[in-house]
Amino acid sequence: MEALLSWVRETEALANEESETLDEDGRLLHQLRLSQDLQSRLMSRSGDVAQVASDVQVFVSERAQDLAPQQSRCLLGQLQQLHRAFHSATGQARARAAAQREHEEEWRHQKERRADVEVKLKEKQMAADRSHLRCRGNGFLTPFLSSPCAYLCVMGGNF
Repeated sequence: MEALLSWVRETEALANEESETLDEDGRLLHQLRLSQDLQSRLMSRSGDVAQVASDVQVFVSERAQDLAPQQSRCLLGQLQQLHRAFHSATGQARARAAAQREHEEEWRHQKERRADVEVKLKEKQMAADRSHLRCRGNGFLTPFLSSPCAYLCVMGGNF
């Protein structure tokens, strides 16, 4: 029972580690994977916790006359502590994974919105550049280029 309780605490501590060397995308993905890994580990050990709980309860009930009241309270107290820690870790892992999925989704939406804004800005810049070129085309060369003589000169024709 102590080994399981220690395992739960160590697993929670690992899940609370954060990687500061990753960029925002990498950090979010890393945290989401940690949360999912924690959930997976907890689910794989839930059978062990249930088995230990059952074993302790059977042991205490079968040996009630052999155990001092303090021993029974101690065993049942440890069992209760294990249950609380395990259920707390499980609930926190679920909540953390859900919050991180939402955060990741919001991050993606923001990234998409930024990309859309960048595309629109580039389109506006290109439109402004085209407009600027059209305006330049209406300068002093426009009357010359619009005449048939200039057209023939540019196209390599003879007069």
